[in-house]
Amino acid sequence: MKLSTKKLISTAFVPGAVLAATLVMSGARSAGAQTLLLRYTFDESDSGSAEAADSGAPPAAAGVFVGASRIGNTPGGHSKGAVDFMGAVSPDNLKYVHGGDAAKLDGLETFTLTAWINAQDTPSGNRRILAKQGAGSFPGFSWNVNDPAEGGRSASNFGLRLFVGGEKGFQHDLSGPRVTIDADKKWVFIAVTYDGRLETDNVLYYSGSVTEVVTNQVATSINAGKTTETEARFTVSHTDAAITANTALQGWMDDVRVYSGVLNAAQLEAVRLENLPPSAPPKAISILNPKRSGTTVTFEFQSEAGRNHQVEFKASLGDPTWQALTTLTGTGANLLVTDNNAASATRFYRIATR
Repeated sequence: MKLSTKKLISTAFVPGAVLAATLVMSGARSAGAQTLLLRYTFDESDSGSAEAADSGAPPAAAGVFVGASRIGNTPGGHSKGAVDFMGAVSPDNLKYVHGGDAAKLDGLETFTLTAWINAQDTPSGNRRILAKQGAGSFPGFSWNVNDPAEGGRSASNFGLRLFVGGEKGFQHDLSGPRVTIDADKKWVFIAVTYDGRLETDNVLYYSGSVTEVVTNQVATSINAGKTTETEARFTVSHTDAAITANTALQGWMDDVRVYSGVLNAAQLEAVRLENLPPSAPPKAISILNPKRSGTTVTFEFQSEAGRNHQVEFKASLGDPTWQALTTLTGTGANLLVTDNNAASATRFYRIATR
């Protein structure tokens, strides 16, 4: 669902500076120029195991249920169904969803994987989130559950790792910094991006929740280049690299996606919001008490409780991008903004409220 974006602009002038507060009111937005290759919402029903429609790029790769079923518990209760890997099937039997040999996911130099997860038990072992990975030299990719940054593994404390079989060989980031996820009987949004054009700091892990915006937790390195083509199936909570092993998450998953290209935090936040109930629109913001002393500019604005206010600036309205200054959490009271590096004669400010 896409909502139109509205802007309400209030300006105030101080000697040598121009301040403008811009309120951005928006719902989910498209994720830039990147291509949504595959997406399963699992919203065909709130139960049963009918195929999941693929709303990504053609050709469609419908999701076939193996052992798994649907459940009506979803992030924020907004969508209709999620996939349930617990169910009534014996724990010794396989439970996963596959899209066949989705060739559109082969040979990716850059990609982004996203999912909502809800752990009903400790995700022990080498559990999978999303994979298109073959056996042998492990061509393709696999996004796995792993150990957390600190402490023992549990539903409230586990990590994630990416494995890439590419033109430079099979690589992973097991030795890098570790992400920490708490999905203990609650919905958490997770994402990982990979840029095979780079050799270091090219894997970024993100997380959010029903109430928390998407943030980048850690950056790691995988020098594998473009993924190797494979006839392995695309799988949700399984891998063809260990086709007889039960690697299903002990819990639920919803709205899984594969993009070509690297989505940034703002684009991932738009993806997160698509699965949540629309909230009341933010209130208009006005800049109060703007002052300038040398290269320091200060102003206030009345915040809105429970909202995140991102303050951005640019030296000229002709500049192509806004630069982030700070993000403040609303309390309902006036908040003070200080910019200590306002060296240009004119500077514009806006406040994006979400």
